[in-house]
Amino acid sequence: MTSFERFETRLPAMLDDLAVPRLPDYADDLFARTAATRQRPGWTFPERWLPMSVVTRTLAAAPRIPWRLGALAALLAVAALIAVLVVGSIVKERPAPYGPAGNGQILFLNSAGQIVVGDPATGTTTTLVSSGPGISNPIFAQDGTRFAFIQPTTHGLGLFVGNLGGGTPVDVSTSGFSTPTYLGWSGRGDHILMVDAGGVMLLFDPARPGPGTNLSDLVKVGPVEIGPSYNFNSTHAFRPPLGDEIVFVDRSRNELVAVQADGTKPRVLLNKATSAVRYDRIIGAEWSPDGSQLLLMLELPDESSIWGLFVLSADGTGLHRLGNNPLDGYNSPKWSPDGTKVGFQYWTNNADGTLGFHGIGVLDLKTGSVRDLGPQQVNGFTTWAWSPDGLSILELPGDGSNKMHIVNVTTGESTTTPWTSEDPINWQRVAPAR
Repeated sequence: MTSFERFETRLPAMLDDLAVPRLPDYADDLFARTAATRQRPGWTFPERWLPMSVVTRTLAAAPRIPWRLGALAALLAVAALIAVLVVGSIVKERPAPYGPAGNGQILFLNSAGQIVVGDPATGTTTTLVSSGPGISNPIFAQDGTRFAFIQPTTHGLGLFVGNLGGGTPVDVSTSGFSTPTYLGWSGRGDHILMVDAGGVMLLFDPARPGPGTNLSDLVKVGPVEIGPSYNFNSTHAFRPPLGDEIVFVDRSRNELVAVQADGTKPRVLLNKATSAVRYDRIIGAEWSPDGSQLLLMLELPDESSIWGLFVLSADGTGLHRLGNNPLDGYNSPKWSPDGTKVGFQYWTNNADGTLGFHGIGVLDLKTGSVRDLGPQQVNGFTTWAWSPDGLSILELPGDGSNKMHIVNVTTGESTTTPWTSEDPINWQRVAPAR
């Protein structure tokens, strides 16, 4: 039998023969050519500039966000954008505290003892505070969003602050006081100034209930008076535009004084010893809308029972009289919102010794002309005020009817409203229409 020679028995020897190292035939020519060429410098290899540990480091892959979570985030972003747009449309722009503004609603105390606001355009009213014992003197803040009023409490008279948007008014005074002769908001709405029946100045924080700071004690003055007007809100005791000073009459010294709201830096603006005009008494004063001047009334020695109308610069200089007839009697003067006019109640002395009665007089400070607006009132006006835009006058005649009237300053036309009141009335300031 012929034996079969298996291939796999010779495979190791064959592989050994193939693995014997040997140079190719062209190796001598290759070495001869490269021997004359310099080796490439290592710095020309960019990959050698970084350590290999950095080059070979494994980069952490960003985690994948589930699509449901991404969709939820997108929906939340859209909802936030919608909320911003809705809130922006609801939150109303506020007016500047001084100067012309838009006309809002009229705040007053009605015959039922309720604090209400009336819309002059529609004649409708909204009750802000239901009737309560002894409610009086409602007054808007300068930005028109809040109001203050007086009401008896268990600790005596209390000063309350309410929001026009609703809610229960808060008593911001923790101790009683006597019936105020003045009440007014600062321009920023951070203070309410009151003068009680004894002539003491009390400063309240509408955001922090408390007994009120006795400003008279800080300044070391006796009884004071603020404002020549019957309408609290029309008298600006706080100096525009910042409200950093308060003006008052020191009754014991018969001086006009300005002091910082914290009771520091008092300065005398007018006194009998240095005044260029002789006077017996200062009736009151208020700042102009830009804070550069003061409108005041003086009782003069040569004109018994006649109050003269004067303007004084904020630094206490330039005292001069307003009005063409020095024997005219003036009362409750008020700057127009733009500071170009002064309105007032007044009467004239006729040649036969009788008195001539008038409506509200308006003096144009540039031309010196005076116009009578609205019907004549023998008994004057219980209260009156400029509209925030300065184009109308809101008045409450003293004829016993207690009917409110709105007088157009341009035409003199008077419109009777459907509302009555016996208390000071004031017009809400709102942002001007754009």
